[in-house]
Amino acid sequence: MLRKYPCTASNSLLRKILQQSSGEARDAAYTRIDFGICLTRLERFEDAEEQLLRGYKKLIQDSVSTERVVARLVQLYETWGKPEKAAEYRAILTEK
Repeated sequence: MLRKYPCTASNSLLRKILQQSSGEARDAAYTRIDFGICLTRLERFEDAEEQLLRGYKKLIQDSVSTERVVARLVQLYETWGKPEKAAEYRAILTEK
């Protein structure tokens, strides 16, 4: 279940942070993940998917643990009503 916190204010703040970042830093990947969580809560699923996948791909490139991001992708697809996509990423969690 997604934790509750106010995403309307966070949404604009996270967008500004991403616009100012180089997009290369690992911190930018985590910011994208947080932004994706907010977008999921706002039911902006396509935007959430884009941000979560971009964060996930960056973390994979940096060989950083991706378990948190994969769990967020599972939550996104479950909330969005896409169980087949949720299962795809859930399988990644069980491989670890």
